[in-house]
Amino acid sequence: MVQLDLKDQLKNKMKKLFVLSVKYIPTIQLVGMLINNTLYTFDILLPITYLLDFLIGGSLVYIILSYICSITFGFCNWHRIIITANLANSIVANIAIHTNIPVTDIDTSISI
Repeated sequence: MVQLDLKDQLKNKMKKLFVLSVKYIPTIQLVGMLINNTLYTFDILLPITYLLDFLIGGSLVYIILSYICSITFGFCNWHRIIITANLANSIVANIAIHTNIPVTDIDTSISI
């Protein structure tokens, strides 16, 4: 009986940890991506930006999984907006990398 109770406690703690991670990881990921993109833009600490890209960078599969979990657990619309911002950031960064088109605010503000 005690063993079963410990298993249930562990299971409940893991569920809480899962919900918390699904809830806060998109925000942490977006902040990391913004810092990483800023470092890329100004060519600051490129080895660190590669490491940050590996640790915090997003993939399409993760973004889809986050969106599904957000709907499943009934998180608010702001949570989905952050996930959508992660998707937009990933798309713009990949377009800039693969087409060699510089996408910076400095270039767009000068042309206006």
